[in-house]
Amino acid sequence: MARRSIVTIGFLFVIATSGGAAAQEQDAAPAARKTVFERNTQPIEIYKVGLGKFTRPISSSDSEAQAFFDQGFQMMYAFAKSEAIRSFREAWKRDPNCAICYWGEAWAWGSYLNGPMSADEAPHAYAAIQKALSLKDKHANAKERALIDAMAVRYVEKFDPEKRVDQDKAYAEAIGRVADAYPDDLEIATLHADALFLLEPRRGTRDI
Repeated sequence: MARRSIVTIGFLFVIATSGGAAAQEQDAAPAARKTVFERNTQPIEIYKVGLGKFTRPISSSDSEAQAFFDQGFQMMYAFAKSEAIRSFREAWKRDPNCAICYWGEAWAWGSYLNGPMSADEAPHAYAAIQKALSLKDKHANAKERALIDAMAVRYVEKFDPEKRVDQDKAYAEAIGRVADAYPDDLEIATLHADALFLLEPRRGTRDI
């Protein structure tokens, strides 16, 4: 009888303590989910290996700004959107006057191979390209100004997902004109090809 009482008391103790733990878990506030902006603007380092020697010289004398700009380009080529945004942001942090660095951030916030730009991303793309526009006259060369002007037609202050394709079409036409003006620039040609590709329907992500 004594043994049965001890087992019973032990069983009740387990139930009581487990119930308390469950109550504590329910009372604990769930961790706040990070916003799109928070998830895509964490600092990033320069990757030391794996990216090759790609570079696209920009209108900045800051070597770190150049390195992060190059990495942003490489991340976009690798369809690593978040890492691209973060890299371009690190570029303009090193050189706040780097107009083309803000252009890069705007590009990265937009639609890409794996999906269209969302309503949550749109304001950040617009803000970045507006910053680029504000700096381009004093801090960008002719080719960079052309790229910035072309990207500017892609984003509007009041984004409507239903009209996104219209803006993407306008951008494809604008970057096409830049490609025609600089036929020997392979990166600009790639940007044009990318813009045209993104106009193609893709079931589940870019149905039009």
